[in-house]
Amino acid sequence: MTSNREAIHFNFEKSLDELEELIAQSENGEIDLNSMVANYQKGMSLIKSCRAELVKAELQVKISDDAAISPIKNA
Repeated sequence: MTSNREAIHFNFEKSLDELEELIAQSENGEIDLNSMVANYQKGMSLIKSCRAELVKAELQVKISDDAAISPIKNA
């Protein structure tokens, strides 16, 4: 069984791989205009999802850093 973090990482990596494939298809020039537009739309959706995951990861790191750096208060 994979952890939630592994599942998120896998989805992020899968999205990046798919995005790279879409870019390669478009740069190759062997697809028609309708397919190129569809690839563009799918690519923009993937970019949006990847950015959201990066923002989440950045926030998790910041929270972890803040917790590690903050002084321990005496009770």
